[in-house]
This record gives sequence, C-alpha cells and structure tokens, in this order.
Amino acid sequence: MMVKQLKLGFSFIFRGMKLLFEIPGALKWAIFPFLINLALIAGTITFVMSEMPGWIGAGVSFLLGDPTGFFYGLLYKALLFLASLLSVVLTFYIGFLLSTIIAAPFNSILAEKTLDHCNSQSVKAMGFKDWLRITMKQLGVSLIRALLFAIVGLMIFIFSFIPLLNLIGAFVAFLIVAFDCIDYSMEIKLMTLKERLTYFRQHFSVFTGMAIMLGLTLMVPGLTLLLLPCAIIGAAEVMAKIEKGL
Repeated sequence: MMVKQLKLGFSFIFRGMKLLFEIPGALKWAIFPFLINLALIAGTITFVMSEMPGWIGAGVSFLLGDPTGFFYGLLYKALLFLASLLSVVLTFYIGFLLSTIIAAPFNSILAEKTLDHCNSQSVKAMGFKDWLRITMKQLGVSLIRALLFAIVGLMIFIFSFIPLLNLIGAFVAFLIVAFDCIDYSMEIKLMTLKERLTYFRQHFSVFTGMAIMLGLTLMVPGLTLLLLPCAIIGAAEVMAKIEKGL
C-alpha cells in the first residue's frame, strides 16, 4: 500500500501534464500566471543586469579609489561575476515566491476544474461569490506561504553547509511545496486546518512521492515554476484518486 501511494505521488506532475490538455479551459488558466511571472522575472533580470556594472564600479571605486589600476579591474570583474550569478538565483527564487501569490486565484480554478473532471466527492461548481471568497482567502494564505518559503529557503541555505542536515532541510522544503500544491483542492473542499494536517499524516507516503518529484524538477533551473500548474492539477487528481481508493 505504501509503495502504491509513493508511486501515486511521484507521478502526479506527469498526470497533471496530461490532464492540462484534457480538461476544457484548463490550459488558459495555466498560461495567464505563467506569462505574468515570466514577464516579471525577465524584466527584473534585464534591469538588474543593465545597472549592475554601474553599481559594482561605484562600489569598487569607493574601496580602492583608482578606477584604472590592475587591482581595480581584477576586483571589479570578480565582484561583477559573483553579483550577477547571485542576482539571477535570487530573482528566480523571489519569482517563485511571487508566483504563489499571483497564481493563487488561477490555481484555485485549476483545482476546482480538476476535481470536477475527476468526479470528486463534495465538489460543486463555483459561482462568482464562491470563487471570490476562495480567491481572497487564498491570497491571504499565499502571503503567509511566501513568508514561510522565504524562511525555509534561508534555513536550507544555512543547512547546506552541514552534511545530512542539508538533505533533511531540502526534503522538508519539498514536502511543504507538495502540501501547498494540494492545499488548493483542500480549500475547495472546505477542509479545516486540523483535517488538512490529519490528511497529510495519513497519506505521508503520497506526499513523499510528490516531494521527490518536485526535488527532481529543481535539477533544471526554472522548471519547477514552469510545471507548477501541472503540479496543482496533478495534486487535485491525487486527492480524487485517494477518495476512490485507487
């Protein structure tokens, strides 16, 4: 049973990719937040990269004074490379945090459409008032979620210098993201916090499989952000399958 649930969780993104093109209207709700996030990330990187040489040059000139010396050029190039690399990493990470806020209403719609498509229990079509209520609540939750991810990201950075703890910290972060993916479906079903935590404990093997898959997507920079809509859809289908005992 545990192996079956582990496999169910591990394959959730692949099934989400398939359902993205099968569920009527799902693709358009997945594309909107992705394009917004892509524009934000591209715009930020372009701005930072265009201004970075001036910032680094001013800083090195302040430290060394002579803008023409050998050490100035050496330090300038070294700092410019490190700062540019760090800026790209931070921009993508901040972009992921922003995506959890921007995409919240779209993800709610994707989860509702998936649950309805899978004939999940206790799900009815949302009216405008229902959608607005869930959207406002998810926006608030997304702000808290973004803060939590920022804290977890800082902890992972600190733990990355400690053997074993770096692996544990990364796994915990992936579990949080996996829970976040299925949380939209839980909200559609009006589950309380206690019910959600109980669900997490009861199906920990499923969440473990989901966390492993999410960890693998990080091997390609930006892939996790690209596949986020598929993860939301796949997580909703996982919940529907669990209900049916599959």
